[in-house]
Amino acid sequence: MLAAARESGMQVVWDLCHYGLPHDVDIWSADFVDRYAAFAGAAAWIVRQESNAVPVWCPMNETSFWAWAGGDQGWLFPHAKGRGNELKRQLVRATLAAMGAVRRVDPRARFLHAEPLIYITAHPNRPEHRELAEAYRLAQYQVWDMLRGSLAPELGGAPEYLDIIGVNYYFNNQWVHEFETMGMGHRLYRPLHELLSEVHARYGRPLTISETGAEGANGPGWLRYIGAEVRTALRRGIPLEGVCIYPVMDYPGWDNARHCSCGLIQLTDDYTARSVDPEMLLALQDEAESYRVAKVLAFRPGIAAE
Repeated sequence: MLAAARESGMQVVWDLCHYGLPHDVDIWSADFVDRYAAFAGAAAWIVRQESNAVPVWCPMNETSFWAWAGGDQGWLFPHAKGRGNELKRQLVRATLAAMGAVRRVDPRARFLHAEPLIYITAHPNRPEHRELAEAYRLAQYQVWDMLRGSLAPELGGAPEYLDIIGVNYYFNNQWVHEFETMGMGHRLYRPLHELLSEVHARYGRPLTISETGAEGANGPGWLRYIGAEVRTALRRGIPLEGVCIYPVMDYPGWDNARHCSCGLIQLTDDYTARSVDPEMLLALQDEAESYRVAKVLAFRPGIAAE
């Protein structure tokens, strides 16, 4: 993969952990943190040997979601319930240790911290839900706050650990507390650029949309909506460094193995042949060019974001 990236001129954000661990690792133990740091350092050493480019790492994917799904709901490893906060803190410890190990190998390294971007509100007829809905909404910031040391400073976080903020955003990332998901057009729906503005105001760090996409015929339209919101954010001075489509290719659904038609690259049902979705390609080309123009207009030399 390193050789292919170098030959194609592609910049890769290396995702060190995406919910999976070796079977002999006890995720609740101090040994997990130590082993994870050793693994991150070894990965950084290999990349350093193969490339002179400044590496970008995602040290832990969606800690908030993993803590909820694996620590509270029992859906993902370690299949626990009622231990979400404990798991979140342990994953933050591992993230900080991994970043330290990577920086000892290559001090130039940059880090992308990808977390779900959500909005939750109370039903207008349920004012008693407002406080709880707001608490759930604000909980999305806990991991970033732990990394920068403003929450649970005993974990070792500090401002220098919060680098590039990645937000993962899909059609179902907004909902009414204990009611339905809110889609675009819902009277309580908040435009994406407003959510991005809140994140940037809170942290003042470069942002990227690290995951977004929609299935089937909704894909091109969703990408154009995201593109329009990104351009609005750029005009408002938010340093958005790009958008990552997830996934770029059709795949078996991770929760039920169904054939998900959702990417630029389409696959047959038996996954033996592939082709390019022409509508998605056109939308991607249009939005990429519009993004380049919008970024040049928003951030001219001398005032460009880091």
